[in-house]
Amino acid sequence: MFKNEKGQSLVEFALVLPVLVLLLVGIFEFGFIFNAYLQINHASREGARTGAVRALDDDIEAVVLQSTPTLDPSNMIITITPDESIRGRGDSITVEIDYEHHLLSLFLGDVMSSTLDLHAETIMRIE
Repeated sequence: MFKNEKGQSLVEFALVLPVLVLLLVGIFEFGFIFNAYLQINHASREGARTGAVRALDDDIEAVVLQSTPTLDPSNMIITITPDESIRGRGDSITVEIDYEHHLLSLFLGDVMSSTLDLHAETIMRIE
């Protein structure tokens, strides 16, 4: 090994380290986003199923909120159509959930928006 190459591996590591950290942070962030999407998707199915057995809107919203225990309810908009007063047997009920997911990593917040809008929708026939 030559004397002038002693610090080469340290310099290479210093150049590669930010890329590795950014990659790891991106993997974790994607995991959190995917988890939130799976939760709202599951919650919309549970809410639509509850509405399909002729439940009231308040009951549907309660089921949706119970199905998303790790998400912030203040960032969630639940839309149920049609209105419970005009729903009848054989009609379709639609439960839509819009969720504003706040990115946890500061690195990605500089590159893109600090929030990500997620949407899930389920339609079922009322029994």
